Amino acid sequence: MVLVAGSAIGLVEALFAVAFASVVFGGSIVYRLAEGIALYLGAAFLTLAAFAWRGGKRGVVGTLQATGVALLSIVAATTGVRARGSPHEGFLSVVAATLIVTVLCGVVFLVLGMRRRGDLIRYIPVPVVGGFVAGAGWVLLQGGIHIAILGAFLFLAASP
Repeated sequence: MVLVAGSAIGLVEALFAVAFASVVFGGSIVYRLAEGIALYLGAAFLTLAAFAWRGGKRGVVGTLQATGVALLSIVAATTGVRARGSPHEGFLSVVAATLIVTVLCGVVFLVLGMRRRGDLIRYIPVPVVGGFVAGAGWVLLQGGIHIAILGAFLFLAASP
């Protein structure tokens, strides 16, 4: 039973990783999409492995977050425009931004957790959280449509 659940979670996480990498690296740095997918698959593996290792007997289920992907896709689009024809520099800038944001969020959450300050979330108004999630959903919807159109064009171009 545990293997079936782990396999299902791993499959879904792999699909999420490919989709999220396609949204982040699908713009002007689409030439580095394979490397981006490899990075997101590696991150998904490390996340699930850490949760399995530290989850205890009851277990923990975690996943890559779509809101972070929405924000990173905006950073990737801005970086791609500023890279001016250099997809390699744009790719490295997006990877560096991802690394910096991940480390800073981890440090902040670690400090908040060690000080037992999880109750600070109640000071963020519900409409602010709703607006943030709605905005992230809108960016993901636009990215999904962009990737679907790009995939359709590539499929039509490859067919005889």
